[in-house]
Amino acid sequence: MKMRVGSMDGAPAVSAARVKAARATLRPEIEVAVDAHGTSTVAEAKRFAHLTADCDLAWFEEPVSADDTPGLAEVRASVMVPIAAGKSEATRFDFRGLIAGLHGCAAAPASFTFEYSCGANPMIHDILTTPVAARDGMIAIPGGPGLGFSIADSVIAAPAKPT
Repeated sequence: MKMRVGSMDGAPAVSAARVKAARATLRPEIEVAVDAHGTSTVAEAKRFAHLTADCDLAWFEEPVSADDTPGLAEVRASVMVPIAAGKSEATRFDFRGLIAGLHGCAAAPASFTFEYSCGANPMIHDILTTPVAARDGMIAIPGGPGLGFSIADSVIAAPAKPT
C-alpha cells in the first residue's frame, strides 16, 4: 500500500501519525510505502523518516523536489528506508544522475522494485507494439535492441483527439 505524505499534512509529525496508524491497522505482511511527491524539504524528509523508523517502510518515494539532487542524496545518506525517485524526470539529462527506469533497475544491485501502471494510459500501453506486461508481480525486461521497445507508428501519426 502506498500513502501520500508531505506538505499536504502541514508537518512531518502529522504524516508520520497517519503512517503509524496505517501500519498498526494493516497485517504485517502488507508493505507500506510513502510518496511525498517532492513536496518536503530535506529537513522535513529526514524528520519524517526518523519519526517512522519503526514502521518498516518499503520505500520513501520522491521525498524532495526532483530538482534537488543534492538534497535527495542527503536524505538517502541520512535514513535507512529505501528511497524511490525518477518518476518526475523526463529527459536524458534528468535521468543521467539517477539512471531510473526498467533497464537501469534490472542492472542495479540496489534496486528491488519498479512501479508500473496497469491503468488505461495510452502513453504506456498503446504506443508500444509489444506490450510490457506485469504478471504475478513481475515485469519481464524487453530484450529487443536499444531499450527493447518498438514504438507503434500508427499511434505517433494519429491526430490528437479533442478533449
